[in-house]
Amino acid sequence: MLLTIFNKLNTIDMLYSLVDVNQRFDRLALDSLVIDHLNFVIKRDDIHSSSVEIDILSRICSKILPRINEKIIKLTLESHSMERVINAIDYPRLHSLSLVNYQPEILLRHLSVRTALHIEPIVIYNELYTVFVDEVPHLRTVQRWSKRFREGREEVEDEERPGRPITETTSENIEQVRDLINDDPYATIDELEARSGLSHGTVQRIVSDHLQFKKVTARYVAKHLTNSQKAERSTGPVLIHSVKRGQTIDHQYYINNCLKPVIDEIKNQRPTVGTRTIKLHHDN
Repeated sequence: MLLTIFNKLNTIDMLYSLVDVNQRFDRLALDSLVIDHLNFVIKRDDIHSSSVEIDILSRICSKILPRINEKIIKLTLESHSMERVINAIDYPRLHSLSLVNYQPEILLRHLSVRTALHIEPIVIYNELYTVFVDEVPHLRTVQRWSKRFREGREEVEDEERPGRPITETTSENIEQVRDLINDDPYATIDELEARSGLSHGTVQRIVSDHLQFKKVTARYVAKHLTNSQKAERSTGPVLIHSVKRGQTIDHQYYINNCLKPVIDEIKNQRPTVGTRTIKLHHDN
């Protein structure tokens, strides 16, 4: 009967109200199947939502989460509670994080906290990728912001610039667009415009006239390549594997000794995009 009632209650309310009342309630509440998904969002109406109240959030983070961290698989958070909940404990089994009223500044604050703990950018990136997958910032973006925080930057908001918005093709703006394209070669002009704060026409001129990039299969590449650039873009072998005389090649041998090393090398050479857009042709 109690489990039936628990399943009809909001999980956060149940944990807040029943944990530490007595051992029986602790056993039922903390072992309940519903605590694998914690929802910290309160739905006010069809449009508006908010986080749980601050006193409830404080008790959950300090007293309860440390006792159930290995049981939590999914979190639903409102942007203002994200930092508090994410940084409260480690979540070894977490594989899904849903954000309501998401704001990029919240993610940057999380990045600044992890950087302050001397966690390497690649580790932070992998943590974010586990949760956000395709929505995660590119590795170079994580590295760039981590470097800024290590150098003493505290603000996560963009610095205010005096005067009218910059729309000129200055060297700084050209490098900014170049960095954005290096981060995401598949970005559109509209996406570059939104990320850089420059006008559509300015971004178009920088891409076409200054960087001399063009789109090939939805990716920016240089219009004219130097000999060294051509060498870097060589389509030569990524991996050469020699087979000993008399060795039988079956599917398991092929996977372990040929396919897996190729995939690992591709990921090593393309850390931000991995095997995305890569097509393998298998032939005898």
